[in-house]
Amino acid sequence: DGIMDGGLVRENVVDARIKKVLNTRTDSVTMLESLDAISSFFGKKGNNVEARRALRQDLELQNIQVAKKFLAEFDDVRNTVLSVDTNVRRIEQECQTMSENISRANENMKNFMQKASMLEERRNFYLKQSSDIESFLNRFQLSSEEIDEIHNSPISNSATNGFFNSLTRLRQAYNDCKLMIEQYQYNAGFELLDILGRHQSVGYQRLFEWVKMKSENISVDSSESDDVVLQLAVCYLREIPSYFVQCQDLVVSSRRYLLVQRFVVAVTQGSEELSVGTTASRAIEVTGRDANHYVSDMLAWIHQVIASEEEFLRAVFFSSKAKQYTNNLLIAQDDHGKEANLENGTVKSDELLSLEELLARCVHGLGRPLRVRIMQTLENRVHTIEEVYAISDLLYFYSSTFKKILPVENSVQSCVGECLEECRTIFSRMLSKYSENLLNSNVASFAVDTLATPSCKECGKIITEVLRVHNSSLSSLMFEDKNEVFNIEHVLGSIIHPLLQASRTCGNNMFQEKGDMALFMLNNVALVKRCLANSTGEGGTCVGVTSTWIDTLTTEISTWMDVLVAEETQRILQRSDMDKISELMEVLPQDMIASEQPGLTPDRVSDSLRAFYSSLCSTGTPLLGNLHDSDLRDQAQNLTAIKISSSYAQVYDMIMQPKNKYDAKLLLTHSVSDVKVLLGLSST
Repeated sequence: DGIMDGGLVRENVVDARIKKVLNTRTDSVTMLESLDAISSFFGKKGNNVEARRALRQDLELQNIQVAKKFLAEFDDVRNTVLSVDTNVRRIEQECQTMSENISRANENMKNFMQKASMLEERRNFYLKQSSDIESFLNRFQLSSEEIDEIHNSPISNSATNGFFNSLTRLRQAYNDCKLMIEQYQYNAGFELLDILGRHQSVGYQRLFEWVKMKSENISVDSSESDDVVLQLAVCYLREIPSYFVQCQDLVVSSRRYLLVQRFVVAVTQGSEELSVGTTASRAIEVTGRDANHYVSDMLAWIHQVIASEEEFLRAVFFSSKAKQYTNNLLIAQDDHGKEANLENGTVKSDELLSLEELLARCVHGLGRPLRVRIMQTLENRVHTIEEVYAISDLLYFYSSTFKKILPVENSVQSCVGECLEECRTIFSRMLSKYSENLLNSNVASFAVDTLATPSCKECGKIITEVLRVHNSSLSSLMFEDKNEVFNIEHVLGSIIHPLLQASRTCGNNMFQEKGDMALFMLNNVALVKRCLANSTGEGGTCVGVTSTWIDTLTTEISTWMDVLVAEETQRILQRSDMDKISELMEVLPQDMIASEQPGLTPDRVSDSLRAFYSSLCSTGTPLLGNLHDSDLRDQAQNLTAIKISSSYAQVYDMIMQPKNKYDAKLLLTHSVSDVKVLLGLSST
């Protein structure tokens, strides 16, 4: 089996070689080049059998020659490589030496850096200690310049720098030092706190003395910079209760004394021009044309003073601008960025006087001089009801105004209230006396004719003035008066009722004829009504009250108008005996013939009608001509004409009736329409 297997292998090898030879391409470029190279091995004999048999040997010899040549040439390369290797070894030694040197240098550098780092840490530690010490000293101590400013710097021109900046710095240092002692209880802090406290006492003492001096010398025309410094000074002194309370007393006392002086000067002398932006004013006593203007100017001056004083006190004691200024200074100097608290150590709110209380104390001195002058005015310069009425409205208005702007009790408000009560008493007395005078007046005080009396004209003037005051009133006194003394309805009733009663009494005593009496009453009542209507027509606030009185007077006028028309009609008809004919017609039975009755005969009726027609041509009505009001005069004439035409119409109807046996064509010249036209009435 082994032999067989070996034979198969050899056979396979031979087959493979044969297949390779068969597959070899003899025409390829590589094969051709190889054959060309081998052809040079055959020599001169060429390619023969022997040469081909010796080809293997030649090839091997050729390979040996090539190898020898390669060895000869490679020997130089080997020498060069050996030289390079020697140089590399020498370089390696040098590099190793250099590496050792670098390692030693690195070790030395590492030691140097460690020492340098240690020195840097020590340097930073000492620098931090130095910074902490400097920060501590800057926080809890003052510089020599700041101490000098606290003790010697002027305060008047320190609104933006200098004294107040140093005082703010001192206060911050003092508060920080006190906080440090409370938290850490450093012994050094007590000494610093004592030093800062002494400096702070000196600063606040100087500040209080300056405020005291400023309060004693304060004036109306003080500069704005002084006011700012005063605001800052008071704002700082809030931290010292005793100083702050004294500051309030000093400022209020000086302002009270100054206001009394200014009031007296404004009333008696007037103010001079203080600066370019202000104008001089004349004395109130000179400019006050009457009592009302005089009292109004004084109260207006006090009202303005209260407003300006409120602004001044608010700026000095309650200024948010000054507090904001000091807050900004403290915040700017606070190294930790903590906002300073201005309220630490300040006066408690229940110990402070409010703005209203301070203002009440400032104007306390104005009450007495104001009361004296108003009372003198009421006694010497007020003589009429309307003047007292106007001043009462003025006092009530300012009393309400002062209560609103100054709710606490004060002398000015008390003075105005007392003067108002005095006005109430005077007005009530004057009104009652005037009513009594009207009721008790005798006939001689009235006019002889039927025109409006002087007393009525005076009442009309008083009513007009009272309503004018009411329409232009500043307050609601005329509506809210609980005692009804100033109530407009009560005032009008106290004047009109006595006037009407006095007019009736006077008319009954003076005039025997009802027509004259009616004419007299119409003239007087119409005058009062016209005064009421004119005052109401000016857009006043008393329409409801006056309309009631106008309706009452209209009823009164209507009553007396009927009387006047009846008397005038009777007078005109009497001239032609038409009144008698009308009377006979009224009592004549319907079944009787009128022409056959005594007094109604055709001749008698004819004479009366001719006289009546003649009277129509003479249109004069002297009685109605004395009626002063043109509207009432026209109304009376119209009503009289209507009554006359009505009487004529009755006679006309009687004559036109056939049963009465009158010759209408002979008796009647004008128809009823003609008579109406002649009387000035419409023909319809």
